Amino acid sequence: MIINHDHSYVNALDNEFVARGYAEDDLFSIRLTYEYTQEQKEENKRIADSSTREQWNAYCIEGAVMRSNYMRPVIEKLADAFVLYQFSDCGVPYDSDKWDLFFWCNDFNTTCRTSDLTGRDYSYMTLNFNKKCSAAQHVELCNKVLELLKENFSGLENLCVSIQYDTRCFTDKIHEDAQKVADGMVGRKYNRNGYDGRLVKYNGQIYWMKKYAKNRGYLMSDAEILRMSWGNQ
Repeated sequence: MIINHDHSYVNALDNEFVARGYAEDDLFSIRLTYEYTQEQKEENKRIADSSTREQWNAYCIEGAVMRSNYMRPVIEKLADAFVLYQFSDCGVPYDSDKWDLFFWCNDFNTTCRTSDLTGRDYSYMTLNFNKKCSAAQHVELCNKVLELLKENFSGLENLCVSIQYDTRCFTDKIHEDAQKVADGMVGRKYNRNGYDGRLVKYNGQIYWMKKYAKNRGYLMSDAEILRMSWGNQ
């Protein structure tokens, strides 16, 4: 089993808001995929190079079924231990904190269109965390999932588990503090995406007006107003 930590969802701006107390580190999802080893990839290439189109197509269909069957016990084991919304009828509403992870996977109609295969293709699955739960609860749940996977599937060389990280903004705090500094930002020059402009206030909202623009502006978000107040452009 391979475990990856994916921070691609988190950028420098997210980290800045965390550092200033306007956001916290969070988890976005757990991705479960079937990954070929390097030796298996080379073997697949050898077969592709020596096969007719019909033979290769049959081989691909066989491989699709194999990968899905390989991964199916993994998700079924998780479903026995946790409430996976959409995997089966879990009997709880979506807009609640009563489920643990939101299940999604492809269908063979999408991943293997040249075949008559139907139903779920378990070779690529995502489990998204419930946003109704706290970041601390997400971490606790993630640790339990990893512990279960290690105990039961550590010997699966083709199982790849990717933990995708995220940040959670404190929107109420951002809005409150943005309102406190908004009036002081009016008239301030601001370079946005390489263009010079200024900030104006209209109907209680702060807009960025491109230099020489007369009546069209870009509505500034609370986060942008805060960042500008910090001297970030």
